[in-house]
Amino acid sequence: MLPNRASIATYGGPLLDYSPESDSSTDRMAAGANPAFGDLAALTRTGIRTWARITLLSSGGTPVLVANDEMWNNGNNSLVVVARTGAGVVTLTYPATVIDEIPATRPGYLGFQAINFRGGWANSRAGTAALYVPMVVPTSANVLTLYIWSGSSLSDPATNVDFDVFGL
Repeated sequence: MLPNRASIATYGGPLLDYSPESDSSTDRMAAGANPAFGDLAALTRTGIRTWARITLLSSGGTPVLVANDEMWNNGNNSLVVVARTGAGVVTLTYPATVIDEIPATRPGYLGFQAINFRGGWANSRAGTAALYVPMVVPTSANVLTLYIWSGSSLSDPATNVDFDVFGL
């Protein structure tokens, strides 16, 4: 499932009630579970997988990872690696595969799941001090590349600027 796309069929298909609910604290009726599975499946198609706030340095040095979160951020996976690869170009490399919090001995354990980004976008936190136009492109299954435009060219910021980078 996450971080990949799913459908309600991925979760076993729509449920049917074979008997009346006997204990509302332990039983879940199909009328409540089916919409929940449908909503979850829909979220896997458009939900944000990753967010990282990074500081790009005016010196052109290594960008600083300020904060981050991922759908799979549970302490079991490697952190994103941020690198400057040229003027106004930064890569965010995530693990190729991730694992969720379901223990291997429990039902629903799926093992490692491959990451496959389908899109991305970014936001500049420069305010009105300077106009930076960020663009994010998935350049491989687990890499997001952030391009920073100033005017008509790629450029490092003139002052330290934070950017939010989102992966889908």
